[in-house]
Amino acid sequence: MARREVERRDDRPAFVLHAWPYKETSLIVEAFAEGEGRVAMVARGAKRPRSELHGVLQAFQPVTLSWSGAGELKTLVRAEWRGGMPLPSGSALLCGFYLNELLLKLLPREDPHPRLYAAYRDALGELAAGAAQAPVLRRFELALMAEPRASARRALAAGARRDADRPRCRALRRRGDRRRGEAPDARDHRPPPRGPDDHEPQGGARPDGPGRREDRMIELGVNIDHVATIRQARRTYEPDPVWAAVEAHLGGADGITVHLREDRRHIQDEDVRRLRELTHIKLNLEMAATPAMVDIACRLGPEMAMLVPEGRQEVTTEGGLDVAGGRRALADVVKRLADAGIVTSVFIDAEPGQIEAAAAIGARVCELHTGPYAHAFHAKGRDAESAAVVAELAKLRAAGDAIRAAGMRFNAGHALNYVNVQPVAALAGVRELHIGHAIVSRAVFVGMREAVREMKRLIREGAAKASGRVS
Repeated sequence: MARREVERRDDRPAFVLHAWPYKETSLIVEAFAEGEGRVAMVARGAKRPRSELHGVLQAFQPVTLSWSGAGELKTLVRAEWRGGMPLPSGSALLCGFYLNELLLKLLPREDPHPRLYAAYRDALGELAAGAAQAPVLRRFELALMAEPRASARRALAAGARRDADRPRCRALRRRGDRRRGEAPDARDHRPPPRGPDDHEPQGGARPDGPGRREDRMIELGVNIDHVATIRQARRTYEPDPVWAAVEAHLGGADGITVHLREDRRHIQDEDVRRLRELTHIKLNLEMAATPAMVDIACRLGPEMAMLVPEGRQEVTTEGGLDVAGGRRALADVVKRLADAGIVTSVFIDAEPGQIEAAAAIGARVCELHTGPYAHAFHAKGRDAESAAVVAELAKLRAAGDAIRAAGMRFNAGHALNYVNVQPVAALAGVRELHIGHAIVSRAVFVGMREAVREMKRLIREGAAKASGRVS
């Protein structure tokens, strides 16, 4: 059998459609190149921090690519940023992802499609410039369906347009739609909605109740506050927390968390508004229990509002909310949020009195403050078997059992990172872990998607070990 001749292409104008990790340091890149069509290639070493490819292989930016190879999967030789095109933002960014998805799903590889390449380039430019999105998308779809090799897929293209356009472009702007932020596949697999009185079963009736181990899917809420911290350091417009939320979602995040502080030190009101309109996944708004913040939450309608203590001099949240000491006022806040259709969570220390008070004011969720555990873990040299760490973990375990016995959802978070998260993920019945600083810190070096993927893997392994499996 004759060997295929090795082909070489140099300095082809192109756009990156998608990239995903390959082995330890490389990426598989799908690109749309002028005169070449859709091309798949290995970008060796692209994940290394000092790689020349690091930061170049970004979606929606014009680049020139050089590659070689005989098979369908080529080897990337060189990539250079061409510039000259602003990045789309907001809903235009989501429409750009929709265009990329169409090309990935409906085009065969290595067909030139010169007219379609020009249509794609022009569509991205119009979206970035703020043009009306629906006409831009329709023109591109018509150009796609006019391509000879794509003509057999016209019905698929029309169906993909309807599915993708509804949640990503039009429906994202329907503020009254409580499901507007979900991706299509999430809608297909979400559990039936709970009514306001539809609490989880009590005590031993719970499928994940105390004393029972089974496979559990723990959700990860990614806190993106410190993306905004970087932006506010220069009082500029980048990095954009909304883009970070999209990247976190693509990495596997189940929800996005932001803390709109009264001093607006990082997240701003406009950030929360745009996240509410544009996130595909659950939005959790951390907030102080003040009338002004309750007004904002009721107006924006996040899926969940988490009440936290707040001090202007603190660097980060320093302890749990004193629910027991403020029952009357907090009960009014919880009622207002519930009347607006918002699930209320309280961030508390692992103390029985606070759990009892949380149930009494009508909170649906308790998030346990894991800071004391995390600090003990670090102080004892990351020894998970030290007496101090074991004691803090026992407090969390007992508090989690009490939360579930009271019919509330058990979440946890604060100061969790890549080395201390697994013992918490192994706790019986924990439903969500909210993690921010560690993920954003890791993302500086490996990117947000990969940082989220790594954390999800560790959480999944921790839960699997607790269930008697090792993945």
